Amino acid sequence: MAALALLVVLGAGLSGCSDGDAGAAETATAVPEQPESGFNHSDIAFMQMMVPHHAQALEMAELASERAVDRGVRRIAARVRAAQGP
Repeated sequence: MAALALLVVLGAGLSGCSDGDAGAAETATAVPEQPESGFNHSDIAFMQMMVPHHAQALEMAELASERAVDRGVRRIAARVRAAQGP
């Protein structure tokens, strides 16, 4: 489920990055992306930043499961651990 959510976020974010053919002349002078790989440097940077982001979410979920008074918060923490732990 977490992987699906990540793909949705990544797809939504990348869909806003394209301006169609309007910038075709500009992209000819830019550093070429590697179309055979299916990803670029921005994709790599995004994924590298997501690793600590998810680690922090797991840490907060663990703290919430131990310290939260509200039962709803503890349930959300359990769902975060179950979804993002793997």
